Order: sequence, then structure tokens, then C-alpha cells
Amino acid sequence: MSFVATAAIVTVVGAAATFYGQQQQAKAAEATAKYNASIQRDQAARENQVAAENLRRKTRENNARLAQVRASTASKGLAMEGSPLAVLGESSFMLEREINDISYQASAQYQATAQGAKMTLWEGKQTASAIRTNSYTSLAGNLASAGSGYLTSSGKV
Repeated sequence: MSFVATAAIVTVVGAAATFYGQQQQAKAAEATAKYNASIQRDQAARENQVAAENLRRKTRENNARLAQVRASTASKGLAMEGSPLAVLGESSFMLEREINDISYQASAQYQATAQGAKMTLWEGKQTASAIRTNSYTSLAGNLASAGSGYLTSSGKV
């Protein structure tokens, strides 16, 4: 086998190895994105559980506060009407607003984390697609170069 043919074969083998490596890199990019998205979804679920527990605790705490206000009012011999009722209503409103704020914040955090997982998957697919496109372009260019070099060196062109 001539030197020219050997060089062309080496170039083709190198192009194939590069192509294979880039295809593996694309698979790894997708696998990494899937893994990271899975972690983000797990994190979102944990955050949701923590928020649910915080809401449960806050509700119980608020109920205890309102019971304390009612007991304090009753111990002073006041009827639950007029100003005492207004104070209780305002306290109840403020405590309920705290619960709603916690719930809203937890929901927003969950949505952000879940969207982050979707974005991670999308980015992984885009990266893998770009790597694959580059691998085909590189393979075609390397094969064309090998063919051109072989034909030029062998005197056929």
C-alpha cells in the first residue's frame, strides 16, 4: 500500500474517531441535562413539602394566637362585639395574609424550580443538537479533505 493511500486511510479513521467522540459528547450532554433536571424536579418537590409543613405550622400557630386573643378578651369580661370583635377580625385577617404570602411564595418558588428543570432539558437538547450538527460537518469536511489529498497526492487530479 502506498504512502498516499495509507495517509488517506489514517485521515478517514481519524475522522471516524472524531465523529464517534462527538456523538458520545452529544449523548453525554443530553444525559447530564436529564440528570440535572431530575435533581431540580426533586428539589422542587422537597421545597413544596417544606412549604406545606410551614403552612401547617403557621396555621396552627395562628389559631393559637386567635384563641389567646379570644381568651384574653373573655377574661376581661368583654363581649366579642364592637372593638374586641374588630381587633379579632383584624388579627385574623393579618394572620391569614401571612399564610397566603407563604403559600404564594412557595408556589412561585416551585414554579421557578420546575421551569428551571424544563430549561435545563431544553438547553441539553440544544447543546446535543449543535454537537451532532458539528460532528456531521466535521466528518464531511475531513472525508472531503482525505479524498482531495489522496487524489492530489496520487496524481489523479
